This record gives sequence, structure tokens and C-alpha cells, in this order.
Amino acid sequence: MFDHDEPSGWVVLAEPELHLGPHVLVPNRVAWRRERMPTIPDEAFVTTAPDWCCEVLSKSTEALDRGEKKRIYETFMVSHYWLVDVEEKTIEVHVLHGSEYRLTQTVRGDEAYRLPPFESYALPLRDLWAR
Repeated sequence: MFDHDEPSGWVVLAEPELHLGPHVLVPNRVAWRRERMPTIPDEAFVTTAPDWCCEVLSKSTEALDRGEKKRIYETFMVSHYWLVDVEEKTIEVHVLHGSEYRLTQTVRGDEAYRLPPFESYALPLRDLWAR
């Protein structure tokens, strides 16, 4: 996701080690607005909470991604949280409202969508499912 044409104004990382307070997490993809993270840190882990986080669901991780990880991201004010289900070919878009996420959109299929917070980039879903 965003391997070649990542949205401008964003720093996107695949599977970084995040240290958020006492929690150590390795999300599938994360992104920071460039003004919040102008360069990638030299450390082996990142302590700045991302602006966007994406988890790819699997049978072994779905409960964790929908439960504990979601609560941690809410606590650390990650403003956008996506859950990608490759089997069902869906993306759930959760947006932080106050201190809790609200599911604002679920997209499915093979079309291209402009999803928050990357409205300037049309993400072709068929490319995700082909991996």
C-alpha cells in the first residue's frame, strides 16, 4: 500500500516498531504528516504517535486489531485507523472523534477510492487484493 506513489505531504512506513508509552506495537502501515515528522528517525523504533495507522486483518490478529490495538491508538490520538480485510476485500475507515473511533466508511471491491486522510490520492483497491 503506497509503495510507489505515496501521498505527498506524508511519511509512510511499513511495519515500524512503535513505542507508545508502555506499549510496543508493529502495525502493518503507518503515516505521519510531514510537518509532524519531517525526517525518519535514526532509532530502531518510533515514539511519535502516527496520524494514520493501518492493520491488515487475519484470523490470528483480528481480535487484537479490533480490541487492544484500537484502544491504544485511540489513547495516543491516532486520528485515522484503517482495518483492511483481504479475504473480504474491504477497508474500514475509522476516524477519531473526541477520544473514540467512529466507523465512517467501509469500501469494497476493485475500484479506486479517495479515503481519509489521503483524499488527494486515489487508492486502487484491486492492487491491494493482488498482493
